[in-house]
Amino acid sequence: PEEETALAATLAAPFSNDAEREQFVADVSAELTKLLPTLPKGVGAGPTGLRFEHLQAVASTPAGLSALVALGLRIAQGEWTSAALPTARLAALRKGETDADGLRPVACGEVLRRVVGRAILRAHKEAIVNLLLKTNQFAFSADGALAAFNAIRHHLSLHPEHVCVATDKGSAFQRVSRAEMRRQLLAEMPTFLPYFELLYGEAASLFYEGRELESRHGCQQGCAWGTLLYALADRRRMADLIAAHPAVVFVQFVDDIFMLGEPAAVAAAFADWEAATLAAGEQP
Repeated sequence: PEEETALAATLAAPFSNDAEREQFVADVSAELTKLLPTLPKGVGAGPTGLRFEHLQAVASTPAGLSALVALGLRIAQGEWTSAALPTARLAALRKGETDADGLRPVACGEVLRRVVGRAILRAHKEAIVNLLLKTNQFAFSADGALAAFNAIRHHLSLHPEHVCVATDKGSAFQRVSRAEMRRQLLAEMPTFLPYFELLYGEAASLFYEGRELESRHGCQQGCAWGTLLYALADRRRMADLIAAHPAVVFVQFVDDIFMLGEPAAVAAAFADWEAATLAAGEQP
């Protein structure tokens, strides 16, 4: 009940004051203005068939660009939506060279959703990076994969007697808790909640080869916010794990977690990670 009350209050007034709202509007507006005329061509359409080229055509005139930015700002603040906005087309991509390696479900959402989501992230990138680095999550850091790799390599060069264990999850994005995403946003990024609720507040339709599926759990891989929401949903669990195993160094890049240290310490940390993952209904 306390969470529901806090959520309702935040959705009613996501900004602590007028200055915060004005800054949000200015920052997201600036990113939308930069993004809309430079959208890539040939990218897949969303469920309605709308493509980036359609938005580019509208944005090719000052009046059209201004109208799209205004609409994008309303979406970003949770003030406008449509039945299609939370939906997505699903594509099944191979994880390896053959179908036997497994398939990865990737969502292709409405283009307005993709543009607005990306603009919000770009406008707040520094805050996102700083928040996630508290648990050594490099997903939004500049050259994050390389930075994570270099951190691991540097540690092992200093401690050649240490081991490195890498973890993986099955269907990681689809299995994490939406309730935990909401809790993290409420605590750390309340101005993001209205947009989150538009996309993930209710079950949404996913379309695949003529079939309509319901998306009720986790976040959609392919969504502009997918990586952020996954990292937020996993953040508290990782913070607890890091605190419980001070002798182990943890490095994260999205859903890949690396544990470095003495073999016995790493084994204990891995066992706790595996138990926590299973307890959360996820697949290690």
